[in-house]
Amino acid sequence: MTDKKIKDINDLRDRLEVLYINLENGRTRAAEAKELANIGGKMISTAKIQLEQKVFLKDTTPIMFLQGK
Repeated sequence: MTDKKIKDINDLRDRLEVLYINLENGRTRAAEAKELANIGGKMISTAKIQLEQKVFLKDTTPIMFLQGK
């Protein structure tokens, strides 16, 4: 893994994919993968809440985390 900030939803998905591959190949411990996947899920959940709020408020400004590359 890297210590760089997660830029957007695509970056998060890419990192979770690498995590999955590393877990499959035995390069990441299951406990570590579980915690990182949990954090990733929480990041996605907060973005979902933010998106739902924008829909409710009819706010069309973009959510930068969801904009992607």
